[in-house]
Amino acid sequence: MQNLITNRWYIGQTTTSFNTRYCGDFFNHKYNKLSEDRPKGKLLFEDIEKYGQESFEIIEVLDVAFSERELDEKEAYYIDLYKAYDEGYNTYRGNIFKHGKGKRDNKYGL
Repeated sequence: MQNLITNRWYIGQTTTSFNTRYCGDFFNHKYNKLSEDRPKGKLLFEDIEKYGQESFEIIEVLDVAFSERELDEKEAYYIDLYKAYDEGYNTYRGNIFKHGKGKRDNKYGL
């Protein structure tokens, strides 16, 4: 997701469909309920209110991965590429290897 006014980015991953992950909640309440320990999430919500939803471009699929490890690696790569941690909305540099050994479905997407 890119703020077209500030050029700030948020990069996220999902193992479900895009609609399942964002499903309207993204703009309506997800970042409204973040605590003070997530200042970048709060900044994203404040920017959505300040600039309006129309000022954000959402790219549904930036890339795909075929394993959990590859998904985590690609998320970190794109966070770095788009400076989503240093200058954007990402709170972490990526969820490198956060996935356990449990199996998930094979719908990996970034």
